[in-house]
Amino acid sequence: MAERLRTRAAAFVFLSVLGLWFLWSGHLSFSHPLLLAFGVLSATLVTALCWRMGLLDEETMPLQLIPRGLFYAPWLLWQILLSCIDVLRRGLSRELDISPTVLTVEGSQKSDIGLVVYAHSITLTPGTVSIDSDASAHKIKVHALSKDGADDLIAGEMDRRVSRVEGDETSAPQEASS
Repeated sequence: MAERLRTRAAAFVFLSVLGLWFLWSGHLSFSHPLLLAFGVLSATLVTALCWRMGLLDEETMPLQLIPRGLFYAPWLLWQILLSCIDVLRRGLSRELDISPTVLTVEGSQKSDIGLVVYAHSITLTPGTVSIDSDASAHKIKVHALSKDGADDLIAGEMDRRVSRVEGDETSAPQEASS
């Protein structure tokens, strides 16, 4: 099973590197066969190096997260947009409507990669920054620009959605402490 996962990860790396090479090189036709051969050779070399270095495992290449992650990404982008508007509104208001807060949220994710996705999602959302994490206790220390931002994290919607990306359909609501 591990060898099958490794082969699938290698195919993913090869196709990704080759696709990026095509996009960045601008050679999308077969009019320059030598350049295309160099692109295929480059993608093969990168894939072989990743294989040799042992980088094609479940932790480094969490391919199982991609299908559910595709449903999570639009929601996260929407949250980023809403947060941008909120931070912009607070920054442009006459009275400085901020209440910086440091809180600790507990992630319900089962793996370290799930907790990393949660911490990065918090940081990507303007107005909140993950400043420390304890993977063994599944806790993330967060700085929030406002109490509203902290309350949104305490509500746990982002935590539940990241847990769903990881495959947990019954994630419990999180607890938080100030």
